[in-house]
Amino acid sequence: GRPVTDDEAEQLLLRSDGLPFAVEELLAAPGSAVPPTLAALVAGRLAALPESAQEIMHAAAVCGPELDWRLLAPTTGASEKEVLRALRAAVGQALLVADGPTLRWPHALTRDAVLAVLLPPERAALAGRVARVLADRAGPDDELRAAELFVESGETDAAVTLLLQLARRDAGRGALRSAEHLLATATEAASGSRLVHAVTAERVTVLTLVGRAADAL
Repeated sequence: GRPVTDDEAEQLLLRSDGLPFAVEELLAAPGSAVPPTLAALVAGRLAALPESAQEIMHAAAVCGPELDWRLLAPTTGASEKEVLRALRAAVGQALLVADGPTLRWPHALTRDAVLAVLLPPERAALAGRVARVLADRAGPDDELRAAELFVESGETDAAVTLLLQLARRDAGRGALRSAEHLLATATEAASGSRLVHAVTAERVTVLTLVGRAADAL
């Protein structure tokens, strides 16, 4: 019954993927992470899965918005066959959809609703396990995502160590702006970490190299 601002409209689009039902639910429950009606719907579909499949879906939600099913077996300890069986069951419950050669969440709120059933310690533990799998795999963007998940899991030193490695790698190949951004992120994560001095020293070096001597001081 009221017009929305441009910023609100943009957020509605991002969170609902333009689905009218999701837009209505978000407008009906302003300020909530997941509208109660949608949360209950997703929780009911999740509960219909076998317990092992539920655990795999929890891990899938923690992995991130882009569903990478190859992470699920090493994260959960399930076999590839068990993972595939769980994914098929999730598609049957409309928790996932097949989109050409890939699987994806129907929309962002579905993943948010799956995350919402996890207790904070459960989510933190899963985040740490996914982070270690990504750090070991070390594919494109894996280490940066691993650092984000280490922060989420409360493993600050592991996150800062990864960010420092990435920043030094970028600085070494001349990508100083990227290194500067990584070190700024590491500074935020390093509050209270034993690695805060290493991050500060590295930032001084990179800021000097990009011509920001005053900021380096």
